[in-house]
Amino acid sequence: MNRKDMALLLEEHLRNVNVQFDKETEVPKGRGPLKTYVLEAHTREGETIKGSDAPAVLSQAAEQFGLRVRKTDDKTLFEASKGEVGIFFDVLDSRFWVAHTMSNIDVVEPLLKTLIDESPNLDFAWPPSDLMRALQKKGRPLGFGVDFDETVFLPQPESDPVSESDAVVKIKHGGTGADRWLRQLENFDPAVLAFSMVKFSREDLATHSRIIQELNHYGRLKAAGNSINLHLQVY
Repeated sequence: MNRKDMALLLEEHLRNVNVQFDKETEVPKGRGPLKTYVLEAHTREGETIKGSDAPAVLSQAAEQFGLRVRKTDDKTLFEASKGEVGIFFDVLDSRFWVAHTMSNIDVVEPLLKTLIDESPNLDFAWPPSDLMRALQKKGRPLGFGVDFDETVFLPQPESDPVSESDAVVKIKHGGTGADRWLRQLENFDPAVLAFSMVKFSREDLATHSRIIQELNHYGRLKAAGNSINLHLQVY
């Protein structure tokens, strides 16, 4: 197994995906979207892990939870599995690791979240809202989620939804009118645009390639389409 083999495998999966991302738990095994997670790796002191130490850190963290890690022909690419879960870990960037999985979300996400919660060396990337919006603008906006709750930062006596009418904003919109809605929100109050999700499509007319993607607030990118290259270009 090498990067080319992985890319071919992931692209084959992309072509069989059910694009109803919101209903992923209802689709048959193997038909859920491709999922790519960006993870931030660091030492206990918060420093970047040395590239040569990344494989050992990954193996130690994963195997602690029964996730078996195997080497590939590429020294910065690893396969990991446990039961129905299969993950490719790409540690080429020693600070930001990438995890690709074709497994259904109901089995892979609890395991991955436990791995992150319990490991002192790993965290989700948590992309800021302006980066999420910038990535969406590179394609065709197809939806967004805004989840802004200022009351969690207010002293308890001030947490009054009547007097703080703009303190809580929760909106989810899907469809081709997403960008028009977003422009209205930006005019209304840019501060409330704390994205929980942005959805967008990209295409390459020269190669008849297309991809639909949904990026959430902790760095999970769901994808369906026919081009792994377009998917990987997002980051």
